[in-house]
Amino acid sequence: MLDLAQARFEHWEALRAAQGIKAQLLIETHGVLCANQALEAFCNRLRDAPILWDTHHTWAAGNALAQTREIIGARLAHLHVKDSLLRAGKRQYVLPGTGSFPAADLARVLTEFPPVSAAVSLEWEKHWHPEIPDLESALTYAKPWL
Repeated sequence: MLDLAQARFEHWEALRAAQGIKAQLLIETHGVLCANQALEAFCNRLRDAPILWDTHHTWAAGNALAQTREIIGARLAHLHVKDSLLRAGKRQYVLPGTGSFPAADLARVLTEFPPVSAAVSLEWEKHWHPEIPDLESALTYAKPWL
């Protein structure tokens, strides 16, 4: 997997340089990269790859936020945040601040390891999870949570 990821990332970077493309490819902590061990191997191999840290996915996979942030280091380019509850062994997304995601811990981690310049976005997956409330409600709840 790392060979393929490296080849694709390097291909994109070469294409960007050759054609003057400004769009940057961000690697999201999703799927296999939710596990800190795999993320660390990836980051050690692709040292210049900017990371989109989906804080919820890495946390839900059992990783400490501080440890994940330390692994990502200066590569942090963007953060996704969302909240969920574990119900009947399955994660269900909920309004920000009403679930079990440790937002206060994330705020502390970001104070201890501040990103140079990284945007934070509420990842509201209404398209894939039509049962969750509307975006307006999510933004209302997110304001004091973030």
